[in-house]
Amino acid sequence: MLSGGAEFSTAGLDLASQDNRTAIAEIRWGDGRAVLQAVQMGVDDDAIGEAAGRVALVGIDCPLGWPRPFVDLLIASRANAVPPDVARDDPAKQALAFRRTDVVARDVTGRWPLSVAADRIAYPAMRCAGCLRVGADEGRRRGGGSRRTPHPTRQRQRQSLRHRISALTHGRPAP
Repeated sequence: MLSGGAEFSTAGLDLASQDNRTAIAEIRWGDGRAVLQAVQMGVDDDAIGEAAGRVALVGIDCPLGWPRPFVDLLIASRANAVPPDVARDDPAKQALAFRRTDVVARDVTGRWPLSVAADRIAYPAMRCAGCLRVGADEGRRRGGGSRRTPHPTRQRQRQSLRHRISALTHGRPAP
């Protein structure tokens, strides 16, 4: 991607539940390098939308949904139809609390990430749901769009592994 092709910009969004804890960075890619164009702290939803309109892709550090069993529990609760054994054992509780992405992250890192259903990370996820709706509406108007959530711990591990491999292949000792 960086070895020749057209220039493009991306943004990385660290989405918190409150504007004052939300940050966005914009990066310009081209000519074999990446250049940090802007970093902004205290970002509100309007600024997020404006940045998304300027770049080709936005990476969001925030869960993009909830575990299906958790959603099913909420729906059943509203209908007063919760099965009595819904949280009968640890695997059932984990299914309520963690998404498939979280299970994979645990398999890679050996640690459970925050649960979007049961930890404070739920608050930014609630905000993200609204932002994604606005973004989806914009994407449909522009003719496209998809979404994925990177898990930050897994991303850091991959980056560290790439750095070590690069160091070893270039004759430097790995850190």
